[in-house]
Amino acid sequence: MKESDLLQLIGKIYDATETPACWTDFQEQFADLFHGEGCVLYLHDLSSCRSLFGHSALSFVRHTRFDLQYAATAPYFNDNGLNVWLETSKNIPGGVVFTTSQTISDTDLQKTAFYNDWLKPQGLAYGLGGVVLRQNDISVRLGVTRTKQQGPFTTSDVESFRQLMPHLQRACNLYIKRAEAEALRNCSLESLNALPMGLILLNQHARALFCNLAAEMIIERNDGFSLDANGRFCSSVALETKALQKLIMDAIDACLGKGLCAGSTMKLTRPGSVYPLYLQISPLPSQSLSLDQMPCAVLFIFDVGSNTKLSAELLTSLYGLSLGEAQVATSLAMGATLDLIASEHHRSIHTVRTQLKQAFRKTNTRSQTDLVRLVLSGPAGFGRM
Repeated sequence: MKESDLLQLIGKIYDATETPACWTDFQEQFADLFHGEGCVLYLHDLSSCRSLFGHSALSFVRHTRFDLQYAATAPYFNDNGLNVWLETSKNIPGGVVFTTSQTISDTDLQKTAFYNDWLKPQGLAYGLGGVVLRQNDISVRLGVTRTKQQGPFTTSDVESFRQLMPHLQRACNLYIKRAEAEALRNCSLESLNALPMGLILLNQHARALFCNLAAEMIIERNDGFSLDANGRFCSSVALETKALQKLIMDAIDACLGKGLCAGSTMKLTRPGSVYPLYLQISPLPSQSLSLDQMPCAVLFIFDVGSNTKLSAELLTSLYGLSLGEAQVATSLAMGATLDLIASEHHRSIHTVRTQLKQAFRKTNTRSQTDLVRLVLSGPAGFGRM
């Protein structure tokens, strides 16, 4: 293979690292330069004998030039141990390139169902494969096939493939790390969305990079906390807006190494509610680069007046509270007074105080503050979302 062709293939490998859909372009050129027919890049689990031949969730698992009818049947042969090319090369370690004639003779191949039911109908007879990665029982493989007329693969073909192998390994490792980071990011976002309080990540310009569901709901209500025309967070009271934006910038400056700020709290007036919004603004760990997509500060919003979904039923199962005792606990956590609880639930203040004492005893708390903290920080609090 010409050096220029090899360099083009290497370039396409790294294109695919950035844009996984480009794996198909690489495979098309790979098949051309190796004078092959079908080409496949796939994942195989050696422990379960399961091949992800066309798994859409893994963008480096692709096949080209195979008849779609036969491509659809490939998992059957792979997953049931009928693909003798795969079965006879299971113990080959990562980084090794081989021809299928090295793992099973042409004579023995022609006696198998894999040959007669899958290869032969497509006119295929020879294969060139490489184990790109091998991690425990997981194997990532790249292979190309030829017809009988095209002839078997040569030692020169094997050597050209070997020159590509380090780049393929690096590209697949980068893709896997990217996929793992993306999975971790998605799990983190799901966890943040489950928080009962609002959470907003801010960049160096005090613009929101991420708002969890609770924060989005608070912003949409536009009751004491909203966005102005410039995309900055503000209050319904001008003096509060000025103080809020100063606290946010102080936290951002601390993140960027321009000041000291351990975090600040404040409350915002809500025209539509007797309950204020409580805010906590904190810098994130110091960043060496001030990029627009890098979070510099986190803003927590506590809306005690809208926690209507606190689960009294969950408190009864967790701590053995009666429904009445659990209702007292959740109402306190939502900011209600004992008098208000008595009025809303049509109970005497004596009954409410008795139920509160029982809730203290059963939850091993000693004050309303302790009980509220227990409710808001436990599973019942997270049941709000």
